[in-house]
Amino acid sequence: MGRMCKINVGDNSAAAMAGHLADSATSFDAATLLRKALSTPAALALKAHTFERLVRQPLQDSLDYGRQNVPVLFASKYAGKKALQTIFAEVESGKPKMIVSTFRVAENGSLTADEPKELGSGQVYVFGESAAIAKYQTGNPRWNEADPVEIIRKFLALEIEDEPNLVGAPLAIIRITSRERRWIEPGQCASDQSH
Repeated sequence: MGRMCKINVGDNSAAAMAGHLADSATSFDAATLLRKALSTPAALALKAHTFERLVRQPLQDSLDYGRQNVPVLFASKYAGKKALQTIFAEVESGKPKMIVSTFRVAENGSLTADEPKELGSGQVYVFGESAAIAKYQTGNPRWNEADPVEIIRKFLALEIEDEPNLVGAPLAIIRITSRERRWIEPGQCASDQSH
């Protein structure tokens, strides 16, 4: 499992990614495209749209390469599944705002984008590896009353235990408020970014 920061920070926003993030064969690098979108001086929805526009063809090219050169792996990991999810976040007019961008791969290998999903205050969106988190949420209906940082740590620990080959340290957690972006746990992001 390659170690990379999955959280990128812009001037007034941040975004986290899960899924197919990079490959060396086609030089696909979602993080570079994400940083470019985050540097767009625009509202969060336009940043998300810019990212979708920038990433679509390079992601398709990367997936096509995988489908043609490692078809068994492609079929098990991507065919008919989510290929890349990104959550964009900022505080807008004093209120938290998140936009979820999701790319899916059809059985034939073509890429489709879901309609962006906008989330607001008090909403939680779990993406990436999440089976253990869903089980915990079902068994602990008051989980959302926990301290946000502690429940994020708990969720990450559950997924590391459940999928140690897919999820692991170093972990990164960022807190975004109307006044600041502060790394709670910088993880790999400390060396990948200077924010």
